[in-house]
Order: sequence, then structure tokens, then C-alpha cells
Amino acid sequence: MTELRKLPIGYQTFEDVRTDGAIYVDKTGYLPGLENNGKVVFCARPRRFGKSLTVSALDAFHSGRKDLFGGLTAGAALDSPAFRPRPVVRLDMSAVTPELGLDVMLARLRDILASNAERHGLAMPDGDPVAAFVKLIASVRKAKGEKAVLLVDEYDAPVIDSLGKPEVDAVREIMRSFYKQIKVVNEHLHFAFITGVSKFTRMGVFSSLNNITDISLEPEYAAFMGITHEELAANFGPHIGAAAGKLGMTPDDLLEKIRDYYDGFSFDGKTRLYNPFSTLLFLQKAEFLNYWMESGSNTVIRNFLKDKKLTVDEFRGMPVSRASLFDPGPIESATPELFLYQAGYLSLRQNENGIFSLDYPNFETLSSFSSFMVRNTFRNDTAADSSMTLFLNAFLNRDAEGMIAEIKRNYAAQSYQDHDASEKKGYGEDFYRSSLLSYLHGAGVMAVPELQGSHGRADIAAWRDGRTMIIELKMADSPADAEKAADDGMAQIRDRDYGGRFVSPLLLSIAIDKSARQVAAWKARRVPPAQHAGDDEDRGPNP
Repeated sequence: MTELRKLPIGYQTFEDVRTDGAIYVDKTGYLPGLENNGKVVFCARPRRFGKSLTVSALDAFHSGRKDLFGGLTAGAALDSPAFRPRPVVRLDMSAVTPELGLDVMLARLRDILASNAERHGLAMPDGDPVAAFVKLIASVRKAKGEKAVLLVDEYDAPVIDSLGKPEVDAVREIMRSFYKQIKVVNEHLHFAFITGVSKFTRMGVFSSLNNITDISLEPEYAAFMGITHEELAANFGPHIGAAAGKLGMTPDDLLEKIRDYYDGFSFDGKTRLYNPFSTLLFLQKAEFLNYWMESGSNTVIRNFLKDKKLTVDEFRGMPVSRASLFDPGPIESATPELFLYQAGYLSLRQNENGIFSLDYPNFETLSSFSSFMVRNTFRNDTAADSSMTLFLNAFLNRDAEGMIAEIKRNYAAQSYQDHDASEKKGYGEDFYRSSLLSYLHGAGVMAVPELQGSHGRADIAAWRDGRTMIIELKMADSPADAEKAADDGMAQIRDRDYGGRFVSPLLLSIAIDKSARQVAAWKARRVPPAQHAGDDEDRGPNP
């Protein structure tokens, strides 16, 4: 059996990936031309999307580390007589977090500057971090006889980590003062490259630098970070084959499932990318999980959602101006779609007419976002996670009664304000369908509303691991009417053959009592593989 090459998981630097023989998806062709975009270049990408590895590769490139670029595209540029190595000052701002107080944060910022001074054989400049930064850049140029390359990774991490906390304004003021110095040291810089997950003002970068070039949405850099489908197949074929063997699937079938789960990020509306963090962990574990969501703190996104009356469906296919996605306004006043796009939960799409819209990149982000909504609804993470786990088990076991019990728990958790608001807007059934869709996605079940067939549209179609289910929701004026409503729903499913395209689907009709705001009756049929007549039938009793 051939030993698989190491996956690039857990590596902190480009040098470690290259010297340890791990797989590296060659993105170095982008490095030589970055500085042609302008003196200061910015690129935003979601967290865990390869920003730090890119910054590390840029560090090695401008430092002239030819030994690390053998066989890579940028190797030719390093061999060119026109290439000149430059001294690099690299700032990883993800280490400058305020969780232990502002004094510790300032000390960490000084430590980063001190490590750069030591790298170039210099003493740490005196003064506060702002003053020390200016002196360091000037000293590096003087000592090396070359203008410096400045690399700032995760520039917005200190402020994002402090959102919603009392110290956020103080943190923002510190970082604003620090980043303003990039303009002061401009004469000593050959080139500066800045990354982050967002582009918001009041942090000093975009409000004080009038010469910054943003390449975040430029088609030329659409695949700068992340993994394309072609790159996945070309670089990880043996790992895909090994995972397929563990899961009892063909490599082609597994690739399609990986595409559903982890592909779909796009920064130009057309080029689709896999999330490298989740994709690599899947190849290592051969298990479909929401790796990206579980890889970091989600407090900011959850707090943002908590006070907003949002539904999962409202962002699907939402028309959007491409330019507005990185409109550098204050983060506190960002629209939900702008905030969620920059957080990585929504991605850009472009249709054949050139119209841009938003959607969830893939099932992982849709499921993660939905689970936030469900947890906020339950207002108790343990209860929410327990309910979603029980529902998923019931779904996979085709246990209609078990699923209904958890659907009831979900509806019972909805606040009366949300019910009242939806009824005032005349939403009715739409409210219950949207809530159920969020719950299904959060539980790890793929689902779509209004699935079109030859005779009509099913309210919800859901599937996972070879199990499929059709759901029809009906509204009843009272418990007494619920039984007939459930029967009518089941008749509609069967008469219009909503489940005809699926193999052995579970058909589920649910009647909601408007006054009780709860499931009042239900009916289920388990369709045998080769027929629709004579199905097994379950009926939920009226409460």
C-alpha cells in the first residue's frame, strides 16, 4: 500500500510545509505580480482560508528563499536577474488580542515588533508600539540598504475579537493610531500587503490610507486563496481515493459530496473554491463535519444574529451590488448581508446576465449558520444540540414520531414576538416552513423549499445519507380541524407525486394549529422502493 503524502494541516509557515514534504497547492504564481497593483495592497478572505500561509509565502519570496521554491511557479521570478531580495517586516495581528486587557495587548504588539527587530539584527526601538513601529521600519531600511516589504496578517483581528465588549473603542483607537503610521513610513516601504476578513473603517487602514489597492473582488485574484476543483483533484487524488474506500463510495461520487459540503466560495461570482481548512480535515478524517464552524470562537456572529430578526431563507439569491460588499463603512452599521458576506457565511454568485447575488457557499456554512439560529431560538445550547441530534437520528432511522417530537420542541422554542411579527406580516405558513428549514439544516439534513415537480411544488424536500423525505405543511384554525388538514396534506403529496423523483421517500404531512402555534396532527407514509401503493402509514394523535 502506497503511503500518502502529508496533508498541510497544522503548519504555521510556508517554510515548514515545503521542508517537511507536505502537499502544497501552488499559488506562488500570484506572488511576483502583487506589487504591480500598487504600493499598498489589501485582500480580504474568510478566516481559515489560507491568508497566513499566503503571507508566509510572500515573506519567503521577498526574502529571496530560492531553496523553498523549487518546482513552484514563482521560482522563475526568483532566478531572474531583475529580482532583488528585500528586508521583510511581518506582523501577525491575530496574536494582538485584548482578552487579557489592554496592557497585555500592547505588550504583545511590542513583542511582535521586537521579534522583527531581532530578525534583522537590530535593537528594539524605544517608545510605545506606535512610535516603535515607525522607528523600526526606518531602521530596517537604513541597516539593509533597501526599502522594506511590510506584511500585515489579520489586521482586523484585535477589533473583531473585542466587538461587543467594553474595551472595543479603546482597542479600535490603538489600532487606528498604529495603522496610520503606514502612511508615515511610506517612504521606507517598497511594498505593503495587508490581509483580514473584513474591510471596515474606523480602524485606520482605509480611513487614512488613500493609496491602498483592494484586490478582494478582482477576477484576476479570484483563486488566489482556497482550492479549486481542478486543484483538489490534481493534488489530493490518493487521499480522495483513500477516503472513498473508507466510506464505501467511488472517488467520483465522493468528490461530488465533498463539493456539496465544502466547495462554493466565490469572490468574483464565477470561480468556485473549496474551503481549504474543512476540505483538508475531511480528507484526514473521512467524516463530513462542520470543521470550519468548530475551529474558532463564534461569539461575534452569534451576538450579531441574536438581535436581528433574520431567517435563513432571506439571503438565498439576494440581489447585491458587487461594489457594496466591501464598502468600508463602520462595522456596527453593516447590513446583515454585508456582515455575513465578510464573515464568510455568504458568497458571491453571478448569473448569465451579469447580475450578482448572494447565497450560502455550501452545506457546511448553511448548516453552521442554521445551527446558530436554532441555538439562539432555544436560548440554551445544550437543549438545542440535543434536539438536533435526536432529530437527525430519527431522520436516519425514518422514525416519523421521533422527528415530530423534536419539531414540536423547535416550534415551542420560538418566541411569541417572532410569532406575533410573522402573523402581523401575514406570513402564516411561511414562518413555520422557514423555522423548520433552519432546524433541518442545523441538524445536518439538506433541505430545499418549494421543490418543483411536474404537478406542483412540495413545501420541503430533505435528504441525507440515502434517506429522503417530503414535507407538506398545512395550517388549521383549531385542533378539531387539524386531523383533516393532515389528511389533506398527505393526499396532496400523493396525488401530485411530490416524492416521485426519489427512491423510497418518507412522506410527512404536518398540520399546525394557528391558535396553539404548534403541531396539532401529522401523518406519515414510508414508501417502499418500487411502489407508491400500499405504503406503511403512521398517524400522529391529536393532542
